[in-house]
Parts: sequence; structure tokens; C-alpha cells
Amino acid sequence: MLIMRLAVAFGLMVAATVGHTQERGTSEARANAGAAFEKGRTNGTSLVPVEPLSCIAAWLVAGNVTIRSPEGMQEIALALTEQNATANWWHWWSVHYDNDGGDLPEMDATVQQLNQALGSGNPAFFEVLGACWVNYDERKFSAALGGGTMLKNFLVERLGLPQSFAITLEDRAKRTQLISVELEVPTLGGPDRISRMRGDAELLSKCKAISGVPSSIRATRAEENQFLPGDYRYFYEVSCEVF
Repeated sequence: MLIMRLAVAFGLMVAATVGHTQERGTSEARANAGAAFEKGRTNGTSLVPVEPLSCIAAWLVAGNVTIRSPEGMQEIALALTEQNATANWWHWWSVHYDNDGGDLPEMDATVQQLNQALGSGNPAFFEVLGACWVNYDERKFSAALGGGTMLKNFLVERLGLPQSFAITLEDRAKRTQLISVELEVPTLGGPDRISRMRGDAELLSKCKAISGVPSSIRATRAEENQFLPGDYRYFYEVSCEVF
């Protein structure tokens, strides 16, 4: 299985490098990890195939540590935040599901091995994590995610993160905003593909401007003019969650 091959690959590399990493010291190890992350983002990696399940596992591990120790991960790369870990995890879960992969398989053993690789300071982990990075405007959010299962809650339920980290529905509602933009309507038939693409770009721009990430699928809403029956305005909407 792919994620097991990923874990084995990391295990071999860790065995060869962990001693040297500890000797070099924390600062140098973090610098090497940051460089590896940027290398992966820029060039990808040949270490393992960059596929949904490998990236899901990698972002689970990175998210677990980011949530527990946000300052430490940010010293490696400013992009390693809970917000980005959650959004990237959502993306790869969406890709996995939309490719008929179904629900996520059990990954406890794999994640434990990857956690050990991360804890060792082995930069190879961060190279793969960088290769699994998806830019803001390219991230997917599948209908399969429903209201967007929080990475924190998944880690609490499946991978032993303390219950104190869980996010309630009430708390999520407080930090979620509905972003709406009006779509251009070039024809009587309603918005066309170009209009929706422009609307989508505007939605993402507005969500990003408030330091949020989309946490629902995009939806179109039609509003009829009460004074002109049959005359509609169309809106594109998405939930935007601010971390």
C-alpha cells in the first residue's frame, strides 16, 4: 500500500540520519528542514510518489505537530500553520474521495512512523511535505467533506490528540463567515462558465483577505427581482473559516 511504502521509505532514511541530525543541533536541523520544505514546494520530490494517500498521511503528521507546537513549526517555515495544514489535508482528502477512493483508511501505524521521522528532524519528511503543498487558489474542497471535518477533531478522534484540542460546532460557527459575490449574467440562461470562474476567483480573494480558508463547496444562489418576475440576480457563495 502506498502509505505503508511511504512509511518504510522514511524509516530507512531516518535510521541513516537521526544520529547526525541530533549532533548538528536544533537550529541547524530546523534550517535544513525549512530548506527541504521549500525544495519540495519548488521542485517536488522523487523520494515517494506524490499521491493523495501519501499526502494525507504527511499533512496529518505535520498538522498534529503544528497544533501542539505552532511556534516550533513556524521556525521551520512560516507556511506551516494549522490553517494551511487543515486546508491541504482537506484538498488531498477531496482528491482521494473524488478519485473513487472512498473514506479514509486506517492510518494509525503509518502516522506513528511518520511522526517518528518528523521528530528525528530528518529533512526528507519536509521535502515530501513541500511536494504535497497546494497553492491557495488550487485547493479542492469536495462535497464529501460535508461541513469540513476539522483536522483537530480528526486527530482527537483517530490519532490520540487530547480532547482539550477539539473544536465544537458552536466555536466553528463563530469563526465562519459566508462570503458572497454577485455573478455577471451575460445571457438569459444565467451565469456561464467564464462568469463562474471570475466569481470563484473573487470568492477566494475575499476569503484570503480575511485570513480564512474555504470550508464548504461553492454554491450558486438565485434571487428573483420582486418587481420584475422572471428577472434574476445570481450569487456565488462559500463558507470561509478564519483560524
